[in-house]
Amino acid sequence: MQSIVNSPLYSNANTTCDQLKTFAFQSHSNCHTSYGFCTNIFLSNQCQNLVCIGNEVFTDSDYWSKQAIDQIIKTTTSCPSQISTFLLDAQSCNLNSPDHALVSAIHNYLDCNSRAFDFVIILDASGSVEYSNFEIMKNFVANMLSSFTIGRNGTRVGVIRYANSPSIVISLGSFNTYSQLASAIRGISYTGGKTNTAAALNLLTTAFATARVREACPSRSCCFY
Repeated sequence: MQSIVNSPLYSNANTTCDQLKTFAFQSHSNCHTSYGFCTNIFLSNQCQNLVCIGNEVFTDSDYWSKQAIDQIIKTTTSCPSQISTFLLDAQSCNLNSPDHALVSAIHNYLDCNSRAFDFVIILDASGSVEYSNFEIMKNFVANMLSSFTIGRNGTRVGVIRYANSPSIVISLGSFNTYSQLASAIRGISYTGGKTNTAAALNLLTTAFATARVREACPSRSCCFY
């Protein structure tokens, strides 16, 4: 509120509500990090603050607009040294379960039940991630995909794993049921090694070779690292 009052938008008679809303979202990240998000909230004991945010505060779908999701990403990346600890906390507090508010919000935002995607997931299996975090990453991805309708006429998923070099460990659409896909993702082995993200991104062209372009099916990719 203080940021809005002190901005030129506040005294401009031509300012629209959408402009004020956009300005507010853009100012939130700095406000959050300045008042303890990276410490008191992000790493609270037993995750009570994160659980409260996920299950009590951000329960309305309006909070999970693209602006809200972008704000979460921007705020979280401001806490780089706390990311690994958060991943461990998230697992112990069941924040990465399929029915948690965050996963549900992503599902609702993408409208996964009514839309089909060709979806290639990129997993960093290099030494910078470490084995324990790679296991957490795989479980999160598998749980997230439970919200999608997996199948030939639904969402088809492929997976690229990378470290020193990338490889397609699950070809796009090779599994037509969620249970088979989730089992295959959880079975991907950790390799360790250097982090060659550029090579993994270059492999996307090959991974999407069988994408349903003629059917106008959206092709999407997401990198977890």
